[in-house]
Amino acid sequence: MLRPVYYTHVTLAPIIPKKIITISTDTPSEVVIPPEATYEVAADKPRQISMPSIGLQSFVQQVGVDQNGRVAVPDNINLVGWFINSARPGERGLSVIDGHVYGQYGPGMFTALHNAKIGDLLTVEYGDHNTKYTFRVKTIRSVPESEATGVLFERDEAIEDQLNLITCINFNHQSQKYDNRLIVTTERI
Repeated sequence: MLRPVYYTHVTLAPIIPKKIITISTDTPSEVVIPPEATYEVAADKPRQISMPSIGLQSFVQQVGVDQNGRVAVPDNINLVGWFINSARPGERGLSVIDGHVYGQYGPGMFTALHNAKIGDLLTVEYGDHNTKYTFRVKTIRSVPESEATGVLFERDEAIEDQLNLITCINFNHQSQKYDNRLIVTTERI
């Protein structure tokens, strides 16, 4: 005898991110945020980033300066962070987005950033769901952690609207820290 099948529709509550992250932690949340979630940010702020060539699709959290005087990192490995003291992605100037490569138990949003290639495209969508900017990868650099801030904020004068992505690479098992940073420079097209 066949049993009747009942389908239920689950509606996820809208996710409204914390205002601005200013504390970086070595143990960020690993709660999964499904891509179909309703993620609400102000209309004039970046909401989502996608880079199909590396399988990246992530919501964007706002980050400021952390307790160590550096760009704060997202409080969840399943988010990336737009540095609010940089230009908004798609506007004239230099914009910065950071993300985790790994958490304690799983991969972060920028786990595949090392697979990016020159010429790859990425898109940033704003909170109004209509404003979208496309960027093309121009350079990919691995630098020692001690040099990362200088390289991250290097402005290529030939690029009017520059977006730099940054994550950790080269895990050092002795120190239990990442020795290098991967910095991907993109230009708006």
